[in-house]
Amino acid sequence: MKRFAAASMIALSISAAFAGGAEEKPRDSASAKISGKLTVAAAANLSALGNPLKVAFVAAYPDVAMDIVYGASGALTTQIKNGAPFQVFMSADVGFPAKLAAEGFAAGPEKVYATGTLVLLSAAPRDFSAGLSLLKDASVERFAIANPETAPYGKASLEALTAAGLWGDVKAKAVIGQSIAQAVQYTLTAAGLGFVNKSALHTKDLAAYADKKGVNWIDVDPKTHAPIAQAFIVLKSAADDPAAEAFAEFLSSEAARSLFVEYGYAVP
Repeated sequence: MKRFAAASMIALSISAAFAGGAEEKPRDSASAKISGKLTVAAAANLSALGNPLKVAFVAAYPDVAMDIVYGASGALTTQIKNGAPFQVFMSADVGFPAKLAAEGFAAGPEKVYATGTLVLLSAAPRDFSAGLSLLKDASVERFAIANPETAPYGKASLEALTAAGLWGDVKAKAVIGQSIAQAVQYTLTAAGLGFVNKSALHTKDLAAYADKKGVNWIDVDPKTHAPIAQAFIVLKSAADDPAAEAFAEFLSSEAARSLFVEYGYAVP
């Protein structure tokens, strides 16, 4: 009887241990099995970072099929107003998503996810000792800038040139790209010099310049232009979409924040 009682007590202890383990096991976010299709409209300056963000998000939510469509923030805003099937909009500024939210196109208010940085890049080594005044030099025939009306990095570039008292002298040399990505391409080809997002130095096209500050590029003083705070919104049509909600939460996660910092952004 004693052996039977002891065996019974052991059995009960094992059962309790398994029961307690089941109750105490933390729930993983991926265990919710969120699935579906997620299409994110993203500012062109995010093109280098977009795929790493996608990989990290899909690793956490493997049942979500995610696509990213890149473009100038102003152009993407127009597409959204015209019914483009996006669920999340990651802008290169705060103004465009804030306006969309005010006009009823968003499920909630805009939220800042990162702050961008602007640089002046040359495809060939240059003497940058004159700073932005280099653009006045006769050796500079053209320089690239993103469209200030549709691309926040272009707006910041214009503000910096205006603050330096240079825009009136150099605007005839400006080659306008419709997005910061196009401005990068013009910098490498038609212009040879231009204002680009610092995060672009992480792309394969510009990786060779990343460690050549002062030779191929210089920082644009952030005090000469408004902060390039970048915000996102979940669109109204995706208000109850679990995948869109999961991505919105993901953008504030440590995994996402680490990627933003790695790719040249500051995080709130």
